[in-house]
Amino acid sequence: AKTFVEQWAPRVDNLKHARHRGMLRVILGETIEQQRFFEQALRQAPADADPRTRAAMLSNLALVEKGTGHYDQALRFSIDALEQQRRIGDLAGEALSLNNLGALHLDRGDFAAAGEYLKPGLALCDRHGLISTRGLVLANLTSAALNLGQHDAAEAHARRALEHAEAAGNR
Repeated sequence: AKTFVEQWAPRVDNLKHARHRGMLRVILGETIEQQRFFEQALRQAPADADPRTRAAMLSNLALVEKGTGHYDQALRFSIDALEQQRRIGDLAGEALSLNNLGALHLDRGDFAAAGEYLKPGLALCDRHGLISTRGLVLANLTSAALNLGQHDAAEAHARRALEHAEAAGNR
């Protein structure tokens, strides 16, 4: 896979291909290279590049920044991705970005702020049947509630997460 990644031209003509190339770097554990690649791809992308892919790349870059401990930069990329997803009406992307923002605040120890993103993320999941993201949001809401000492809410979220996992065949 590494040879395949290296053979791809560095010029970004197609943002989707660039995103996939960056994700291959994740699989290979090349965090810094992935970060540089996503940044370059976003700079070089044509103005008419697919806005969903651009938002996904911003989200991916935010996760890289978070993984390297650059929380402020991760927050900026996450908010940019969320704004882009809202602008184009990408409800699934918006729910995932809300979850990622909540998770970022969990990692920072700001559990109340985490809930401010996770609760609307869960509402989107429930309203639009976004089952793949719902389990993530419920798990993060459980963690936020536990850390805030809201044990009844944590138990309710955990029960819902387990029910969701069982319904999805994920035991």
